[in-house]
Amino acid sequence: MVHDDPLLLSSLLFESTRLKQARPHKVELIDTVEFALAHSLVAKRQVKPDQDTAVIVFAQTFTKVFFMRGAFIETILPTIHEGSDSDKVCDTAFSKLLFELDSGRFSNLRQVVVAGDVERTQAQKLFKEKLPDIPVTRLDFDDLALGYHAEALTGRTCPYAVPIALALKALDGRAETPLYQ
Repeated sequence: MVHDDPLLLSSLLFESTRLKQARPHKVELIDTVEFALAHSLVAKRQVKPDQDTAVIVFAQTFTKVFFMRGAFIETILPTIHEGSDSDKVCDTAFSKLLFELDSGRFSNLRQVVVAGDVERTQAQKLFKEKLPDIPVTRLDFDDLALGYHAEALTGRTCPYAVPIALALKALDGRAETPLYQ
């Protein structure tokens, strides 16, 4: 579930309980896009302790850009209110990334991770062309135990990176671990 307003989310949960006239739903975990993905990157050991990582998430109606320094989220940029449906979303995200690099705050950028609807946006290709010296990878979950579907789903989990990351964090049992202080 993705939401912009936690008050709206909680009122929706209360309203659904009232309409159902039952016990409140058990909600295992509510988290932000950034924290869920950062948790997965740390768990998958895709971030190095002394390096900066830019993470760009393309959803259908919005795009998120945030920076990690090692295992910690350093900066979350304001939401870009255009998503994978926009022809210019990659250029917009790249200009935001470039501005942060030009400011000198992330001079040790060693990788860019793209997630979400990267097929439609062709984000990985574009960022590789514009940043030839920095590895650009997709956040795929090819190491999941997906049963007999595993082979068919290899390389195809990136569009579902946020819900998979949130589910894995809820199942992790260490979701309360202070990775982001």
